[in-house]
Amino acid sequence: MDCATGHELFITEWTFATTAKTPISSLKPFITHFKQLEKKLKQISRISVTEPTLCSYEMLCVRRNKLTISEINVWQALLLNCSIIIGQNIDGNDRNLSSQIDIFETDKALLVRLAVQLLDGLRFLHERNLGHFDLDLMSIWITGKRNFRLSDYFLRSLLLDRCRIIKECVEIVGENVSSGPSINKLPHNDLASLGNIFSKFRGLSAISAVKKRQLRLFSDDLFQSLIDDEKEGFQQIAHSRLRNEFIFIEMLGKGGFGDVMLAK
Repeated sequence: MDCATGHELFITEWTFATTAKTPISSLKPFITHFKQLEKKLKQISRISVTEPTLCSYEMLCVRRNKLTISEINVWQALLLNCSIIIGQNIDGNDRNLSSQIDIFETDKALLVRLAVQLLDGLRFLHERNLGHFDLDLMSIWITGKRNFRLSDYFLRSLLLDRCRIIKECVEIVGENVSSGPSINKLPHNDLASLGNIFSKFRGLSAISAVKKRQLRLFSDDLFQSLIDDEKEGFQQIAHSRLRNEFIFIEMLGKGGFGDVMLAK
């Protein structure tokens, strides 16, 4: 629990460690790449995440410890240990979508809500030259009010990419280490990942029954291509005053005339 905000935090910890024979210059590739990682961490911490469809990063802690260990295989060795602790405002009652796919069997309208809210979150990131870059069901959370939120954006792909680079630093002798091919961090990769997520729902019996509903995603027209033009629901939201003139906050529930949404 964050005492300052009262939010529950979901904590993840990443630890990077390496050993090297003296001199300390043999650790230079590791230190260089870790400093680059710290710079990227500061980039996301400077952004105020006001988008309700994103789980904000409320804690980013970097710790670096350097220890000297002697008489290992006759050589003096250096151990460098770096850990990154990340806290996201994910409530204890929120559920990861990877274990909740069956909810769409009984409520097909949730797919519309899922599409709208995930696109809102990705749009917020892309407008700030960021992205998720590792989007899957594990990064989507459903709240008690059946709204959807994205976690692990930007940082998870960055950390995984850094793991690969550091592994290369260990395997390659010398300081001239090539970073190799990095993850393709472009907005349309997030959209392709979103399309892959929706393709997983095609096997559900409730979804298969709607033959004309297409769960395809094209970057040139996001809203029209998620759901076929002949279908109601998503298209009505995409081209309505609600979509064009208001910012969607969250779905509150059902009312006498349909869905009740909070918007500003």
